Amino acid sequence: MPYENPITFTSEGKLLHGFTYFPHAEADETVPGVVICHPHPRAGGSMDNNVVLACCSGLRANSIAYLRFNFQGVGQSEGTAGEPDNHVTDILSAMEYLRGLSNINAEATGIAGYSFGGSTTIKALLSGLSPAAAAIIACNFPQLTQIDKENLGMPKLVILGENDSFINPQVMSETTESLGGANEIKLIPGADHFFMGKEKLIASTIGDFFSSILGTPTR
Repeated sequence: MPYENPITFTSEGKLLHGFTYFPHAEADETVPGVVICHPHPRAGGSMDNNVVLACCSGLRANSIAYLRFNFQGVGQSEGTAGEPDNHVTDILSAMEYLRGLSNINAEATGIAGYSFGGSTTIKALLSGLSPAAAAIIACNFPQLTQIDKENLGMPKLVILGENDSFINPQVMSETTESLGGANEIKLIPGADHFFMGKEKLIASTIGDFFSSILGTPTR
């Protein structure tokens, strides 16, 4: 994509590959940004997944920067794919990289994860990641303690497919409603786990959510 910039960053000494996008901003402005996490590497998941790209589209439409990247062992990224603990570290490293960029407002950063990327994002949130907002797409929450629920107190968007055979939307909705903070649940009619043909709705939902929380470029 011509509007993206190829980047690399390290996670546990492994070199990971990704792309960043930055909206137009004045020289003295910083912009909000979001890290986007892809589905399971061992099932062919990568940063080029249709849902990941839909998230990118929604963020671009709302002048929000983003970082999409390949987990360890995927594409050109070094390391071994499919190791959950390693991928939690990948997410933490990606957020550190994004927040460290001079044109990013580090306090207006969010995270979005789809399927395995969503599950791993939840683990990262429970490991101390503290974004201003989080979007979880088509995954289950693990068993959560009351402390866990309090640690998930940031504004959250949960996107579910009505016909997802891997997720129970009712259970996921009930769990989401039990968490702290402001929670938004979006059930997409007719969608299964893969959201084929629903990308525009994913894009608009993601864009609207993060723009409402993260805002616009600031001086």
